[in-house]
Amino acid sequence: RSPSALVHPDDAGRFKAERDLPAHTGPRRSSGWRHLRRDGSVLRVDLHTQDFQREGRQLSLVMAYDTSTLHQLVDKADEQNAFFRQLFLGSPDAITLLDREDRVVDVNPAFEKLFQFSREEALRRPINELVVPTDREAEGAALSAMTFSGGTERMDTVRRRKDGSEVHVSAFSYPVLLNGQVVGAYALYHDRSRTRRLLSELSYRASHDRLTGLLNRGVVEDLAAERLAEANGAHRGFSLIHVELDQFKLINDSY
Repeated sequence: RSPSALVHPDDAGRFKAERDLPAHTGPRRSSGWRHLRRDGSVLRVDLHTQDFQREGRQLSLVMAYDTSTLHQLVDKADEQNAFFRQLFLGSPDAITLLDREDRVVDVNPAFEKLFQFSREEALRRPINELVVPTDREAEGAALSAMTFSGGTERMDTVRRRKDGSEVHVSAFSYPVLLNGQVVGAYALYHDRSRTRRLLSELSYRASHDRLTGLLNRGVVEDLAAERLAEANGAHRGFSLIHVELDQFKLINDSY
């Protein structure tokens, strides 16, 4: 059979171009070929070719090395990388990839939105210099040291935006390991601002009268009990003034 019959149709043009090359005195190597087995399945090979002459004829010795397993591993790695990349880019939480020196290698769109830095502004800058407030530098350094020693950490803390404003976040850090060695880290930040606002609002509603905005009866009773206990312990007097508004219950019940 002609050698071209072994070549995958998508590689036919490349095969013709290499076949038409002038004879070469030394060995040649070309990789990434797709050959067809007898059953029609595809075999990935690298070719090693040596041209020589025999009895006045130009011949070529071609050795094919099966690289199918290698290509399968590469394809699998590419597939996993594609899945991870989509997760990285699509995550609603801010994520940054750091190198061994704690400098920014990459950030996702959520990081740009939360911290107001563009990707280009963040690249190659130390993460603690970028987003850690001055009064939390020791905390940031300790978190980095723990991560690059192979540990993982989660903490509720405060970080700084580009405009200097602060944002409450849950910070997560994960080391990136290669052959058992830490070669980088991921830092993830979950914005807690909305959660804090909701908790503050719920706390206010639980302790204040909806109509008047004043402390409700339960809170007033708790405060009165605390003050009375303090007064008794200090052997001093305590007074409480109760004001009754005629017919106010009708207004309160109406609204």
